[in-house]
Amino acid sequence: MRHKLITVLLLLYSFAYAQSRFQRVRQHINGENAKVLFAFLDSCLFKNYQRDSALFFKGLVNLRINQPVEAIRYHKLLVNEFPDFWEAHYLQGLIYYTQKRYHESLFELSQVLKKNPNDWRAYYDRALAFGLMDEANAAIEDLDQCIRLYPRFAAAYYSRAYYHESLGNFKESIRDYEHNIVLEPKNFEAYIGLAFVYQKQKNTSMACEVIQKAIKQGSQAAEEMKVNFCK
Repeated sequence: MRHKLITVLLLLYSFAYAQSRFQRVRQHINGENAKVLFAFLDSCLFKNYQRDSALFFKGLVNLRINQPVEAIRYHKLLVNEFPDFWEAHYLQGLIYYTQKRYHESLFELSQVLKKNPNDWRAYYDRALAFGLMDEANAAIEDLDQCIRLYPRFAAAYYSRAYYHESLGNFKESIRDYEHNIVLEPKNFEAYIGLAFVYQKQKNTSMACEVIQKAIKQGSQAAEEMKVNFCK
């Protein structure tokens, strides 16, 4: 790919019956110190407090810190002890995703959406799986649903812009890159993607303008690529 599509797994799952005690996990699971959450989760498991949720989040945190073997172990414990805990499909979908088993990931995430059709995170994660299977139209459809449910989720606009660009839908791609930049002004990949779209349309002045904006925001990559857009 010309510029790297951000394929970040959304390890921020929230249940329909979300327990407040696990709010800390949901808030910090994507942080640099996600590993510190183990102490809280291990305490829950030791005390047998909401064991189903504790096992679920233990699996997610292990995925977050790139320990898939441990994630699989906790998923197995979860489904063996709590076979009716349907959110286990979400964890399994992410495990399959990391294993590049995208068809199976799609199936598991679809089970989540059957149970909870308003789960914007599952739509986003499923869109990424569709994208890696070169099914851009399906990815866009899921991103449409994700954005409908969570209009301020910046990453969804970036991903949708990328897929629109890959299909030659430049007007839609420009719209989404610009929306992403409004929500996430330090996402320099979006500036560069937008500049490439303008370049494809032979609009060199706008391509240069976008690169200049990225440079003002502090992008070293844009500075290095300036010669390709501003001549």
